[in-house]
Amino acid sequence: MVIVAGAGPGNPEYLTAEVRQAISQTPKVLAFGRIKESLAQIRQDIDSISRVDEVLEAVQKSSSQDILVLVSGDPCFFGIVDFLKRKGVNIERILPGISAVQYFATKLQLPWSEAIVKSFHGRKLELGELQTGTYFFFTDRENSPRKIAETLAAAGYAGDFYAGYRLSYSDEKIIHIQIGEPLQENDAVAMAAAVLKTTHTEKF
Repeated sequence: MVIVAGAGPGNPEYLTAEVRQAISQTPKVLAFGRIKESLAQIRQDIDSISRVDEVLEAVQKSSSQDILVLVSGDPCFFGIVDFLKRKGVNIERILPGISAVQYFATKLQLPWSEAIVKSFHGRKLELGELQTGTYFFFTDRENSPRKIAETLAAAGYAGDFYAGYRLSYSDEKIIHIQIGEPLQENDAVAMAAAVLKTTHTEKF
């Protein structure tokens, strides 16, 4: 049986009770490196994975053993569920988690019911035509908050821009700039948000 669970933004304090129980009770637990390190206080024998293909390999090797796959955020929100289903993996249960978007929105006190979420994690940075409003961006080392902010500025957008590093951890850092201002970057896991006041199709 394969269970996929969301581990939230990273800090174990944001695990749901259901996911915490599954971590303790499931015979085999897989997690990507950052999540494994964060949950070491709960369980020491979590197997580390670095690629989604490793999940398929583990499922094939442990067909008779229950496996819990832990992912950051929520598994159905830009998560691994779609990949596993396309590969024919039979998922018995999916346990929800707090998405980084939910967490970041509360820290910024930004309602996100009408926000647009874009993921540039492992993808090409293509902003497309953006309208006035709130946007959240999943980032990676290549498509970092600074690169997104600079791309927005080069396209003529204006508005507030927020970069959140190590969200939910004790060393969390959130930076607020106006699009067009310099953003000091670091290598920590991050995501970004923008509240666009005007688009590049308008004159200002």
